[in-house]
Amino acid sequence: MKTRFWRITEAARQGGLMLRLLGSLAFQMHAPSMVLQAKLGRAYTDIDFAGYGKQAKTISEMLASLGYHEDREILCLTEGSRAILKTPPTASTWMFL
Repeated sequence: MKTRFWRITEAARQGGLMLRLLGSLAFQMHAPSMVLQAKLGRAYTDIDFAGYGKQAKTISEMLASLGYHEDREILCLTEGSRAILKTPPTASTWMFL
């Protein structure tokens, strides 16, 4: 999961896009000595990001270029403020814009 995080953030950096990591992966990267996730044997199942709404189209295009597919139903239901993008087989990336 961390490999996917670095791949996405590097592509965002190169494209001049602002993304912020959220959720359990952000917590673990900020406080690596807190190992509760590992002690419980829990795997990271998704990556949560927040980005600027004005960059939403460019962020979506960047993620599509990395092989992520947007869940159009979620995008419509949230009026464009939230996107769920998936890559095979099941990894998800959540985007709050």
